[in-house]
Amino acid sequence: MTINTGSGYWDAASSIISYSASGGSTGTVYHFILLQSADAATPLSGWTRVATNIGTGGGFPIPPVGTAAARYYRVESE
Repeated sequence: MTINTGSGYWDAASSIISYSASGGSTGTVYHFILLQSADAATPLSGWTRVATNIGTGGGFPIPPVGTAAARYYRVESE
C-alpha cells in the first residue's frame, strides 16, 4: 500500500493535509495516523501521534501555525 499526500494548505486560521491510499486490496479500510515533530530529522519513533482516521482517504486538520515554532507532519498507516 502507498500513502499519497495531496496538497495541504496552511493559513492563519486553518490548515489541512489530505491523503489517500493506493495499491491495497479492493475494499480495504486503513488506519491513518498523523504524526508531528519539531525536527524533520527526528527518527520515526520520536514523532508524536496527534490524530487517527479510518478509511481509504480523507484529510487531517492541522493546528494554525500563528507564531508557534515550526512543526513537521507526516501521514503513516498502521
